[in-house]
Amino acid sequence: MKSSHAIRGIILVCSMCLACFGGPSPSMAQNPPQVTLCSKNDLKSQPTGTIAGLNDINITLQTTAGELTFKRADFDFCQPKAPPAECTAGQLPGATGCVCPINQIMSGGRCVAPQQTCFGVKKSLETSTNPVILLQLAKENECPELRDALETKALRLVEDNGKGIEEPKPEPAPPGPLDGKPAIDMTKGVQVKIANVGKTTTRRAIEKTREFRHGDLYPFIIDFYGTEFANGGIPAIRGQNVLNLEDDTGKLLVRGLIDLAKPLPKGEGRWYRYRWPNPNTYNIEDKWSWVERLEDNTGLVGVGVYKHTNENTVRVISGSLNSDDIYLPMASDMADVLNDHHVRVLPMVTTGGPAQNIEDVRSLERTEIGLTQTGILNNFLENSKRFKSENKIVYIAKLFNEEVHLVASDDITSIKQLSGKTVNIGTEGSGTPLAMRHIFRKLNIDVVEVSMPQAEALKMVKSRQIAATALVAAKPVRSISGLTAASGLHLVPIPFSKPLEGEYLATPPLTREDYPDLIPAGQPVDTVGVGVVLITYDWPKTNDRYPRIERFVEEFFKNINELKKPPHHPKWREVDLAATLPGWTRFEPARELLDRQRETSKSGN
Repeated sequence: MKSSHAIRGIILVCSMCLACFGGPSPSMAQNPPQVTLCSKNDLKSQPTGTIAGLNDINITLQTTAGELTFKRADFDFCQPKAPPAECTAGQLPGATGCVCPINQIMSGGRCVAPQQTCFGVKKSLETSTNPVILLQLAKENECPELRDALETKALRLVEDNGKGIEEPKPEPAPPGPLDGKPAIDMTKGVQVKIANVGKTTTRRAIEKTREFRHGDLYPFIIDFYGTEFANGGIPAIRGQNVLNLEDDTGKLLVRGLIDLAKPLPKGEGRWYRYRWPNPNTYNIEDKWSWVERLEDNTGLVGVGVYKHTNENTVRVISGSLNSDDIYLPMASDMADVLNDHHVRVLPMVTTGGPAQNIEDVRSLERTEIGLTQTGILNNFLENSKRFKSENKIVYIAKLFNEEVHLVASDDITSIKQLSGKTVNIGTEGSGTPLAMRHIFRKLNIDVVEVSMPQAEALKMVKSRQIAATALVAAKPVRSISGLTAASGLHLVPIPFSKPLEGEYLATPPLTREDYPDLIPAGQPVDTVGVGVVLITYDWPKTNDRYPRIERFVEEFFKNINELKKPPHHPKWREVDLAATLPGWTRFEPARELLDRQRETSKSGN
């Protein structure tokens, strides 16, 4: 069974037979063996029942009066009159097979009587994969006859792993917004209840009442042999041995919990991280469990907190898979860096372009953040004022610039030569049409507009069917990078002039470094640019999206230098988070964060 299937199977176990989770066979479940216990003091017979739990400390019977637990120090199995055929002499029928009387263990199919403390030591020898635990047991020397075997296995484990002996490594405390204190408090509350009323009564409280259930917080108790004694989230797995259970990453989570808890001093605990089904959402989620050793040293008790992935998710409406813009790669870069920092960035593919991104941030369900162009954003603001509609857009940060690319045949050497000629201004919905219409209008250049994809437009420029094609995108642009000087095409200069001030930016020229096969060395091409800005909706602080976006801003600002490093897009190196966007309001947590940084900088000077 795949590990992910195994863990998901736990979710369904409440509605399935226990045999599906590795429990007793159907025939044994239908006819469970009956046993009788006798007091070791007066041999008085105790009620007959089926074994519900068995270890070297206690025996729990399911009787007509309910579940009863007996200490093995005081009670023993009464020999049945006629042992079942499958159990040899000296063996007793148990819940899942033959068992040995108290103070005996199974060895080679026979019940033998080693020193009583050897029972637990032998189990550890059989199940533990932690050399530290094995060497600790050998050092304590409670079972001399197994000392050599413990040391031998410990050294073999070290050699197999190729590593030195290491203590079990606890995980750090739950990250970011996850609060681990309720889990710690509940774990200690279970310990107190066990001390007051015993484990059986505590188990009923865990599994059948709300005393130890708060939201998705619940306790679990596992003995050191890997058997679930109680589970408040999935009660049906009680009694099942889950020692070798893997989570969906292949982690042997129960073995890890046991190895971590066994050496803990009384009252101390540690965190352990793994993946486990959330009984509220039925999703497999990251979980941090606080575990402590039971005071009777028979097992562990733990309570975990879940990392609710969607609570930290921000969806970024970006760009198209097939376009020359870099919005989608930039959003992917943010996901690559920030998704390891307690926030989940989910890039969203769109075909609508920067203008549609604004509308999506304003109205599309579950879209928190978007990328758009400053020119389109300013045009949206003007229309909002004109039609007296609500703006409701705030900006997080001005990011980088996108350059205007104007490709024409070699005979076109000036943008003014395009007057009266046919020019492709890009597909509608992209940022190019608005920018080029404004540029031509401000420069008093009257062109015949056509709209088509760049690949088709470049072919038509080569064949002289149209005079030029324009594209506003961050350099180097994929579709233009494939052009060569020998193709008869070149980039037409767009000098920054007074008519373009305010709406367009003076940007560094395009050079041979940007387009090595198209621009000759020492012949830079002037151009202008537009800004790209990260926007969000002006949510009230009471809305559940506000803290999500706030958390994104904190991590984005904190990790901006990581985004500027390779292999992320070189445009990140242009980003200045302190840059402002005239006429627009910055998202309050972003503004406050910059204010704190400025104050810290001043005090440092």
